[in-house]
Amino acid sequence: MSDRAEQAFRDAFAEQARVPLGRVAPKPPHRPHRAWAVAAAVAAVALAIPLAVVLGTRPVQVATPAVPATVSGLPAPEEGRRWVSRGDVAVQVPDEWGWSDYAWSPWCLGKTQEPQPPATPFVSTPAGPVAAIACPEWQPEWVQTYLDFADPAAEPPSLTPVLSRTVGTTDVRVVLRADATAADEAVAQGILDSATVFERDAAGCAPVAPFADLEARPEAWDVTGAEGVVEVGLCRYLDYALEADRPNLTASRVLGGEEAGALIAAVAAAPEGVSGNPADCLSDYDQRSGLVLRVLDATGVHDVYLRVDGCRNLGFDDGTTRRELTRDGCTPVFAAPPLRFDGGQPEAVSACFAGE
Repeated sequence: MSDRAEQAFRDAFAEQARVPLGRVAPKPPHRPHRAWAVAAAVAAVALAIPLAVVLGTRPVQVATPAVPATVSGLPAPEEGRRWVSRGDVAVQVPDEWGWSDYAWSPWCLGKTQEPQPPATPFVSTPAGPVAAIACPEWQPEWVQTYLDFADPAAEPPSLTPVLSRTVGTTDVRVVLRADATAADEAVAQGILDSATVFERDAAGCAPVAPFADLEARPEAWDVTGAEGVVEVGLCRYLDYALEADRPNLTASRVLGGEEAGALIAAVAAAPEGVSGNPADCLSDYDQRSGLVLRVLDATGVHDVYLRVDGCRNLGFDDGTTRRELTRDGCTPVFAAPPLRFDGGQPEAVSACFAGE
């Protein structure tokens, strides 16, 4: 009620209060404006009270989900470190640690008489196809410090010291050089101490592939309508004939900025359809192998499935449209470790192999 309306209301009651009991108050001089104000004040009181009771004094607000700032499901790493993950476990390693297949690839296929260890410690890439060749036995001086994610049942290397910790379904191991110092051991212990089981890693990847078979599709959206792409998490899964609920995330990384936008534009430009020749493979081959592209744009996070393994349904799928493999859409996914394309159908090789 306004100040003027309230005062008019009070004046009317005060005027009536001055009249002796049983008598009628004399008719006041004609005051059309005052009478209108009193009537308006009384009506306002009569209307305002029930409305305030029924509706309250504040408008109802409907909350809308906020768009996340990143695809990551992990907290920011310590300064000078980054997250790496495999299976259901993530750890923080020093930024200067690179990636290498040195720990598992047959070094004697090269032209050197003995292996050439990387100059700095590294994270071992997921093991890939290995040539059937027996190289000379490893020597302790050939070992460089590296991080590996292993099956707890597998025997650890024994040539040099190994620090390990089993977390989730994975044995996290740091294999040290033969001449490792106390400082090297402290760095290794820090890596093990940072190990954590995650629901989403730094690239937004889940430990278990979201597709159970080759017919599975992501929640539908339209990749051609992506707006302001911020990040794309690349999640690589391999079948390994594991149980359906066993973690099979083998590698992940994040694209940002222009690189992320260019990748999604290339996916959106791919022709509709699927690649591959189903007659070339067994019906149940590589059911749970493939990739998920976690796309963060102005509207939220969306998934695109990318199939490159086996022979059926190869290509991109946003849940609305299946699209064929293209070089512009697939090569950038495998352009840097730890993701690696190990071969497959001719269409997949020509579209996805980033090597020479």
